[in-house]
Amino acid sequence: MEIAFNRKVKINFINKIIRRPITIMVHTYWQIGKRIVEQEQQGNSRARYG
Repeated sequence: MEIAFNRKVKINFINKIIRRPITIMVHTYWQIGKRIVEQEQQGNSRARYG
């Protein structure tokens, strides 16, 4: 029982280590996209071409 508990704790810890950088990346890219739409595209959903 102790071994199974330790394994679950280790797996949970590893999953958190893996997810944290991905969460930070998604948040960063979301903020970059938001800035592009707000400042570069003046709120338009699509950029002007040409």
